[in-house]
Amino acid sequence: MFYDFIFDRYSRATIKLLADREIRSRIVGTYLGLGHYVVVPLLMLLIYSFVFSQIFTMSWPGATGRYSDFVLRVFIGLIIFQFAAELFNRAPSLVLENPAYIKKVVFPLETLVPIAITVALFAAIVSFGVFLLGHLIIVGLPPAAIFWLPIILLPLILLTAGLGWALASLGVFLRDLRQLIGVLVSLLTFLSPIFYPLSAVPPAFRAVIALNPLTQIIEMTRSAIFDHQSPSFLPLLLLYAGTAAVAQLGYWGFIRTKKAFADVV
Repeated sequence: MFYDFIFDRYSRATIKLLADREIRSRIVGTYLGLGHYVVVPLLMLLIYSFVFSQIFTMSWPGATGRYSDFVLRVFIGLIIFQFAAELFNRAPSLVLENPAYIKKVVFPLETLVPIAITVALFAAIVSFGVFLLGHLIIVGLPPAAIFWLPIILLPLILLTAGLGWALASLGVFLRDLRQLIGVLVSLLTFLSPIFYPLSAVPPAFRAVIALNPLTQIIEMTRSAIFDHQSPSFLPLLLLYAGTAAVAQLGYWGFIRTKKAFADVV
């Protein structure tokens, strides 16, 4: 079971050590350093916000109509999506990028996905800190409902872990999977309610957008921050059940196939 792996002391120590090393390698020796995690999402935010609010003149139902309010709502959706997108884009090549771990040493390959999740989570936390600062300046203190965010966002980690294990395993055997995932992630950018609320989608297509697990997570997060609403119990329970099943299936598939990695790499 995947939770046995998560609570294993050796696995957790390995994840912490290698994730810390990767984060440091991204910061040390670069011009921007930690600022890389701030500048890049801010640039993306400004471009997307300008295009959708000024060129396409989109407005947010129930919002104040101010540009700053639109930016904050887009930013929180973008943080969640970018966390998942980084994992999906990296996962197909995680094993292929570490052949030494397959052939030369005894290494728990299943830790590669949680390591990538930890690195992406660090970037998301930095971006969320920028979001909180912006919220404090523009709106004021966030509502008490913001403390629901850890409970709302845990299914996101379960989802990315399960799909990450599945894609990492398939990527060993299907070498062009990374290019395909890149295209699918680009499509997912507009099939997730990042630049619009789910309520703005025409009823005929709303069910399709709602099938995207990121939709519920983004909508619940916005409701907690901007509408001061705690998540509904049943949708949250179904979200936990679905993402836990994805995590278990992805982990099971990875463990079953990893014995063949050395024959392919």
